Amino acid sequence: MSVEEEPGVSTLLMNFSNEFDPYGALSTPLYQTATFKQPSATENGPYDYTRSGNPTRDALESLLAKLDKADRALCFTSGMAALAAVTHLLGTGEEIVAGDDLYGGTDRLLSRKIAEMAHAHGALLLVDNSIMSPVLSRPLELGADIVMHSATKFIAGHSDVMAGVLAVKGE
Repeated sequence: MSVEEEPGVSTLLMNFSNEFDPYGALSTPLYQTATFKQPSATENGPYDYTRSGNPTRDALESLLAKLDKADRALCFTSGMAALAAVTHLLGTGEEIVAGDDLYGGTDRLLSRKIAEMAHAHGALLLVDNSIMSPVLSRPLELGADIVMHSATKFIAGHSDVMAGVLAVKGE
């Protein structure tokens, strides 16, 4: 009898299918263009302007969603831009509750309880996973609603990329 397991991080990274490249490149191509050719003056293609969509960004968001086990990942120009997007979810008088740095073991023990408490009060739980990355921690599996990464830190890891990510489950 075989046990079906979900693929691990290494397997996901090695076997990521790039459905965004029609030529089958092993590395995701960088589409460094501002605009895309359209089928006609009255028809729109899948991409028109890089600010609103780009095959390279779509491939990155798809891979990050798989790593975080999220339904969707949204990439931003920085971690602070990702955080700014989350703050726009708040209405007048609503608050963000944030903790100081915690020891990893304590954080893991409290994570599920914090998620239960937040949801019991109708709150969304956002976890900044910039330092751990989806390789070491997947907060959505512990009950978080939104996971934020400053991809500039450990996802990119080479001080050559500035980016932010929000990974979510559901709507």
